[in-house]
Amino acid sequence: MKVILFCQNAYAFGILNPIKNLLIEKGDDFLWYIDSKLTQKFPYKTDNYTTRIVDLQLYKSDIIFSPGNEVPYYIQGVKVQIFHGLAGEKKGHFKIRHYFDLYLTQGPYFTKKFLEFKRKYKNFEVVETGWPKLDIYYSEKNKYDTEKSKLLKSYNAKKIILYAPTFSPSLTSAPFW
Repeated sequence: MKVILFCQNAYAFGILNPIKNLLIEKGDDFLWYIDSKLTQKFPYKTDNYTTRIVDLQLYKSDIIFSPGNEVPYYIQGVKVQIFHGLAGEKKGHFKIRHYFDLYLTQGPYFTKKFLEFKRKYKNFEVVETGWPKLDIYYSEKNKYDTEKSKLLKSYNAKKIILYAPTFSPSLTSAPFW
């Protein structure tokens, strides 16, 4: 199988990396598409990647995974949107743009909404998969036990809370922390 990992934003790297690892494990071929403004930030420079859309056309993929909201319709392959956030109230989150054949949703709330759209439009599928970017918090949950113990002890605390504000300017609370 030939797969394109389509990245228009830097946040896509961490979302697509678990898929890349699975493709390597299965022996499938893949090509990263990186928007040219992201090449300096791209962390997998030893992987096969391109910044040119024409290379994607020549690659003749079977499937394209995109954590973004769009993908060029003229590139060969089943187009799959991987949801990349947890903010359902975000403007445009539930907008069907008719770019994708499959929507991979991150939880029941999102799945329910997209199944409603599936019944309405009848031209895509929906599968609830979770959110790959969060997988590391489970697969490597003991990796930082030593650091965690030190922090808890130094602050006389019982728990550490993961605070992950959205980057969307209208929704973020990051400037207030």
